[in-house]
Amino acid sequence: RAFHDTFNEDGENWSYITQKRLERAQSSFTGQVWNYLLDFSCRYGTSPLIVLRTAGLSLSFFTLFFWFSPQEFTATADFPAEYLLNGTISSIPFSEALIFSFQVFTSSELVPHIEPKPSLNFLMMAESVIGYIIMMLLVITLSRRVIRS
Repeated sequence: RAFHDTFNEDGENWSYITQKRLERAQSSFTGQVWNYLLDFSCRYGTSPLIVLRTAGLSLSFFTLFFWFSPQEFTATADFPAEYLLNGTISSIPFSEALIFSFQVFTSSELVPHIEPKPSLNFLMMAESVIGYIIMMLLVITLSRRVIRS
């Protein structure tokens, strides 16, 4: 409360994060895991930049998985021929994997030159849910930042 009364936002954030970390040490195992995830992904809702880092890490993980799994995709008619071997995809350009992962992460309508096979449905759903959660965290931390300033 003292930091809030003196308009010291950084001190207030530090105090809040420290309090949450102390509470985490005394909570159950599932509480500790949940609080650790909140601390790592958004600093308990105090840092939009940490949320952007988390989004970048998540997007990078899924992009690399898609990039190293060309056998899980089929090519569309306009897919570059140099990446095809006997009509199947031998490798995927990193840009195609990034576009596809961004499309799934944000649920946008970018159209890459690759189409996933049904075996990727669960992974795509997981990335989409993680994307929604991270986008909501970003909106919450940004609005918290605006409200407190």
